[in-house]
Amino acid sequence: MSGATGVSGGASVSGAAGGDAVAATAPLWQRLGIVPGCTLALVGTPDGFEIPDLPAGVRSLERASEPLDVTLFFTSREQTLRGRMALLEPWVAPVGGLWIAWPKPGSGRETDLSAGIVHAVGLEHGLVDGGAASIDETWTAQRLVRWRGEKGAVAAP
Repeated sequence: MSGATGVSGGASVSGAAGGDAVAATAPLWQRLGIVPGCTLALVGTPDGFEIPDLPAGVRSLERASEPLDVTLFFTSREQTLRGRMALLEPWVAPVGGLWIAWPKPGSGRETDLSAGIVHAVGLEHGLVDGGAASIDETWTAQRLVRWRGEKGAVAAP
């Protein structure tokens, strides 16, 4: 997966591919680090959710059959997150990212998740914080990535 190019000006959202900051007004696919030719999985998506105008060549997979560049997992419960992490983590490509999305405070949706909980669960599975992004008016997300070590080498899964 190649890195997304940062966008200057405006509010930034950390966590796009390559660690670049991306403007909060950028298209969702760009904020999530989706680039042409990458593999993508959407898991637990809310009714009617879609990522508009995906770049050319993005392969959206319903079942992981190879490491994934970008996975976006929606949940509102810590127990669900903990139960699914053992299934999701092995499919994160060495330089890929696993986005965990949960309802924003004030969205009207009940949740027991927070950035701190997502971070802690990621660490339990060898994944570290790789940034955050707003998905829409209801959902926020945190990106979890494999730790790259002191010299940029990706830690083995």
